[in-house]
Amino acid sequence: MYYIPEWNRHTVAHFPNKDQTTDYIRLQETLPALSAFTICISTRIPYNGVISFFSYAVPNNNNEILIHSLKPNKMRVFVKTFKDQNINFGFHDNKWHQLCLAWQSRGGLYTWFVDGEMRYNGTGLQTGSKTKAGGVIILGQEQDKVGGGFDRTQSFYGSMNGLYIWDRYLNQIPECPTNANIYSWGINPRPNFHGATYTTTPWNNNCQKT
Repeated sequence: MYYIPEWNRHTVAHFPNKDQTTDYIRLQETLPALSAFTICISTRIPYNGVISFFSYAVPNNNNEILIHSLKPNKMRVFVKTFKDQNINFGFHDNKWHQLCLAWQSRGGLYTWFVDGEMRYNGTGLQTGSKTKAGGVIILGQEQDKVGGGFDRTQSFYGSMNGLYIWDRYLNQIPECPTNANIYSWGINPRPNFHGATYTTTPWNNNCQKT
């Protein structure tokens, strides 16, 4: 009999195929309209390259929210439109790191955090705007149409654990979050795994840094 690992906060998702469109996770949940949010995800990345972490697409905008790495020293965030940061966050080292993005409509403020530390502050990203409700959330691929249109050169390769989403801008990030008011890894229903596999470990990789 095929063993199905338990779905809980210790669950680790594995994306085993580099430069492929076959590996991704589709959440059962969608998002409400948001004037602020914080998204945190723990990752272990064994290579330097273009990486799509989190993609939220709605009709008429494939990049309503997108967390994306163009190369080791360049991050890209979309909230309807994009901003690039030429900063080396240092997480392409095959070790566990927590990456967080906080955004709010007021002032278009957005902040990058790595392992709980603020690494970059920016302004002017969709000031006075709200993200749309009812879209599709994909982990590990970038959507060029709602629910699909993946590009193998933008796929995720490595492991993920601990996705948490809040409907507010957090100026301090919990080191080991266990509950968020929109989405909590291992508490919300198990998402749909496509190509990606998952295992359950005896520790919480959201806190594991080795």
